[in-house]
Amino acid sequence: MIPTITAKASKAGQYRELLVSDYTKESLNETLALLWSVIGQSVPKDKDWRRVLEYSESGKIAPKNFNREIIDRIRGLSRLIPDPLVPAMPSSFSGKMPSRLAWLAERTWAYLVLQFGASIDGEYGYLRDIQSLLFLNAVHYLLANLTGQGLRAEHDCLVNAIFSHAVQAWHDDPAHQHYLLSVFMDYLGEQAESTYWLSSSFQMTPPDDHSYLTKGQSLWLDYLEAGRRKDAQRVLLLLERNAPSKYADEIKEMREDLANFEKHNGARKAKHQSIRHS
Repeated sequence: MIPTITAKASKAGQYRELLVSDYTKESLNETLALLWSVIGQSVPKDKDWRRVLEYSESGKIAPKNFNREIIDRIRGLSRLIPDPLVPAMPSSFSGKMPSRLAWLAERTWAYLVLQFGASIDGEYGYLRDIQSLLFLNAVHYLLANLTGQGLRAEHDCLVNAIFSHAVQAWHDDPAHQHYLLSVFMDYLGEQAESTYWLSSSFQMTPPDDHSYLTKGQSLWLDYLEAGRRKDAQRVLLLLERNAPSKYADEIKEMREDLANFEKHNGARKAKHQSIRHS
């Protein structure tokens, strides 16, 4: 029987602080602690995977091995929507006791697939927002550190949980889903895919949404770095036309940056033509 977990609106101030924090080990641990404060009171005590969710950074509740039920859950999710860019789920993990970083990875992937092993009621939207914050911490901090410590199996398992979360937990919010996929593809080094998903997310985001300007700026920069000046110009025009007036100064700065880029790019082209004809 699938258990029911009730999410509560806990520590909203801490959540807002984490939204503007850098992605570090500290922000990852604080995000995980925040998630536990949101659901911990209702996670059934008879479920073996509870010990994964409540893992303490002090190590007092650190498990001796990975929870197979959660790994099998991720394995099943990965089979539903396979993607050739996503590494295969590992067939096994090291027989050694997991390191502190590996425990962090397990707790992270457990939270990312939480709603696929339990029914969530209460403040589900708040829980999912914090999961997105966890997603970003995992992509921008944890994955690279797992690779750095040679924890390839843990890395690949977390990648599968990240991808499954983006595709399946956010199917009802394509604008955010596509943003998460853009972040994920950027991590994989698939820049064209990343830009595609970011463009889609930007197009579906209402101008009054707090992320509209940020997505537009990211897409504009992607286009500039790829040499797609006309596309960058199109994004800037959309921002000038649709973004709230409070962002006028930031958009003006983007216009000035674009003008400088075009000026310098034109100078480079003229220099190259001069060299070719000398």
